[in-house]
Amino acid sequence: MKTLLSFCFLFFYSINTITAQNTREIENLKSFAKVYGYLKYFYPGDEAAKLDWDKFAIYGAAKVAGCNTSQQLKDSLTALLGPLMPGVKIVPANTRINWTKKTFTPANLKGYEVVAWQHLGVGTLKDERMPYKSERTNRLKLTDKNLFDTKPAVGEYIEKPIGNDLKIFVPIALYGNNKSTYPVADTIAGKLYLSTISSLNRDSLKADKLFARYGNIINTWNVFQHFFPYFAEAKTDWYADLDMALRETYRDRTQADFLNTLRRLTAKLKDGHISVSQVVNTDNYMPPLAWKWIENKLVITHVFDSTLSIQKGDIVTRINGASTNHYLDSIYQYISAATPGWLHYRAETESLAGRKGSQLQITYESPNAPATSLTLERKLVRALYDKKFPVPDTIKQLPGNIMYINIGVAEMDAINKSLPQLQKSKAIICDLRGYPTDNTDFIQYLMTEKATESNWMQVPQIIYPDQEKKITYHYENWPLVPAQPHLSAKIYFLVDGQVISKGESYMSYIEHYKLATIIGQPTAGTNGNVNYLVLPGGTIIMFTNMKVYKHDGSRHHGVGILPNIYAEQTIKGIREGRDEYLEKAMEEANK
Repeated sequence: MKTLLSFCFLFFYSINTITAQNTREIENLKSFAKVYGYLKYFYPGDEAAKLDWDKFAIYGAAKVAGCNTSQQLKDSLTALLGPLMPGVKIVPANTRINWTKKTFTPANLKGYEVVAWQHLGVGTLKDERMPYKSERTNRLKLTDKNLFDTKPAVGEYIEKPIGNDLKIFVPIALYGNNKSTYPVADTIAGKLYLSTISSLNRDSLKADKLFARYGNIINTWNVFQHFFPYFAEAKTDWYADLDMALRETYRDRTQADFLNTLRRLTAKLKDGHISVSQVVNTDNYMPPLAWKWIENKLVITHVFDSTLSIQKGDIVTRINGASTNHYLDSIYQYISAATPGWLHYRAETESLAGRKGSQLQITYESPNAPATSLTLERKLVRALYDKKFPVPDTIKQLPGNIMYINIGVAEMDAINKSLPQLQKSKAIICDLRGYPTDNTDFIQYLMTEKATESNWMQVPQIIYPDQEKKITYHYENWPLVPAQPHLSAKIYFLVDGQVISKGESYMSYIEHYKLATIIGQPTAGTNGNVNYLVLPGGTIIMFTNMKVYKHDGSRHHGVGILPNIYAEQTIKGIREGRDEYLEKAMEEANK
């Protein structure tokens, strides 16, 4: 016991001590990152499944970082396998192993079944309500049957280079009975090892600790490496991105620093759903105004403090001493976006947000006036800030027998009550510049044929690492059919770069079945149910975990819904309080 306590003391000392980073350390961590993902998501042994993998990432990073040779790294990685993962081998890259199914087959197979990992997306939350799940076959927790039919066979293994002149062998299917998988792990030694990992204290998990940051980056990188569906579209070198993040996080000292490192890493993926946040968010205070990027200028669109001299339509030229272009560039690097429209939309709010009481120094120009400097204080918590914006109309009559429906706020009951007016109208303008409420049944009043596409939403079914070999899919769709009364008026939909996810699913029916004329700007080009990764220390990463196509099978990600007629806001329109998207729709409706 004294030996174990001494080991734990030395480990906890090392895990909280920062040493000079060097290239060897980075290469060691990258090797461990590969090993970590192969084991966590693809080794099916019973004892390994009991491991606290979040803590293991931190523990392992501390153990391998200081290795000075490939042999030391091999020994350290082998020790990390401990007694939990019989059959896994870390060997020199030129080593050949005679891998036979017999090694992994008990003498009597009675009562044994195949145990292997199946991933429907990736199950990060263990929540039955999520469409994403990870289970081992014949070791089920969330369901009473395997997730899907495809699974590896006993005898299949992965042989992967992990860098530093090393490679790993991992069996990805084992036999198991109601007691254990085979080969049987040393359960006594295993319990002691599991206890060592789980005993990492809360302080060791905080982002001000170097190895906690290393471990969380390794954890994050592997989720995307094996399960992110849009690498072809992102066109990034994800392994090089891991190297970048490990180097950058060495310089981090605070939770805020580390969040920005994770944001820079995940921005490479160009996924509009990605956000990196903290359970307790302190950077959620806003100054009393809003701005937008219009005609290549940063334009004030709302002012919520009547004592300020700045007005709608004024142009911001400098922020905190930097040009607006330079300042926004510093914001863009932290935003994951598949289209320019979503990038600008996110940056318009992210560039304003900060800690309570912090300040923004801006310089702005008004018509026929010299440049003016202004200090703004962030004093409105985000929830109150959002309520400062004008309450949008829900359903209203416009001149010329034209009806207007705000799809973002109009409930289905309200739409149904307005059906007599809608039936008599010459045109209906549907405003979906934002996120729709629960009114997708409205689409059915526009349809003349049943929707037949059943595979435009696809959840990956993964059993092999690195998204290799053929990936199968579970298909999802919206089963929409025509409903009465059919609305025969001319239909127009207003969209812009902030339309994302469910809004794009909504618009996909409008686009494919040509149910309306679409006016505005391209949408965010990001669709599909989100997934969540929760890291030690309370960091939450949201991301897309399914593939979504247009209904004709063409690419949606990074493309979005394209308008039939383009419309733009102008600085002149902002100053005059005009909605130029709506004006364009009314112009078309009155032709």
